[in-house]
Amino acid sequence: MSIIVSNSDSEKLLAIPILEQGTAKNQALMLYETLVQWNINKSVKALSFDTTAVNSGHLGGTCVLLERLLEKELLYLPCRHHIFEIILRSIFDNKISCSTGKDVLIFKRFQQAWNNLNKENFKPHIFDSNIKEMIEPELQKIIIFVENNLNTVQPRNDYKEFLELTLIFLGVKSHNSPFFHKPGAIHHARWMAKAIYSLKIYLFRDEFKLNSRETQGLRDVCLFLVLVYVDSWFTATSAIAAPYNDLNFVKKLYNYRLIDSEISQIALSKFINHLWYLSPQSMGLAFFDNKIDVNIKRKMVAQLNSTPSQTSKRLKLNESDIADFVKKDIEYFSKI
Repeated sequence: MSIIVSNSDSEKLLAIPILEQGTAKNQALMLYETLVQWNINKSVKALSFDTTAVNSGHLGGTCVLLERLLEKELLYLPCRHHIFEIILRSIFDNKISCSTGKDVLIFKRFQQAWNNLNKENFKPHIFDSNIKEMIEPELQKIIIFVENNLNTVQPRNDYKEFLELTLIFLGVKSHNSPFFHKPGAIHHARWMAKAIYSLKIYLFRDEFKLNSRETQGLRDVCLFLVLVYVDSWFTATSAIAAPYNDLNFVKKLYNYRLIDSEISQIALSKFINHLWYLSPQSMGLAFFDNKIDVNIKRKMVAQLNSTPSQTSKRLKLNESDIADFVKKDIEYFSKI
């Protein structure tokens, strides 16, 4: 287990202890002992973690147990990338359903066929006329967003490849012929695999043999990737922006039912299980989000001053509540 602390722009690896068992209790004890050894146990203010049950369980998860050892409450900053990966995997499995074991079969087939494909014979997507009318106003925003991120240094090459494939899929012309990287890792643990492979396979749908279900499923997944997912993925790392971004993400997923009701329902059913982190404490970060209008921030202050807030860190939301939930603005969550 790697234990890392960060402060502002600095980051330090404290230890990589070996755990005989990855239980919440063992993890919490090891974290606590490491913090004490470094004499920083009183300085820790927040926890960042993936959202597995062993970490985030509200009764006996690692985070809860560590809070008890430290004798104080901590701000929870769950990894949004882990959450978005769960959503994409659920959509992909529903639309394609070609996964067995650790690998994805359609990706394996594509990897094996890669050397025999004509790399010049790729086809950007032409949106259906009924869909194009709905998304046309957003296309230019998506293109600008992707191009801006391409001009920023990315932490990993596969992040950059995802952005490049998005532009190719949207039919954005470049001065040179696009370069396609040889297909890489295909197992479920690779965050970008489903996004990169889905876009790449669909672009080469005239070269790579697909059945009708695969073609339609990949088309649906790719539309979701470029219209919703790419923006959410590349803005996920900001804790300050997370509350507002995630609220807007729920609204996007709900409105996506006009394009694909199946994807909308699948994504929402997964995402609402990860909104518990929207506590009044985490919502306080939204005051520093420049994308939120000052008038809305004033409403957030008024909401905070209205009545005493509850102590629970968990926002509980059922699928039946979504229609009402998407009508709310961010000031509502200043007092849960």
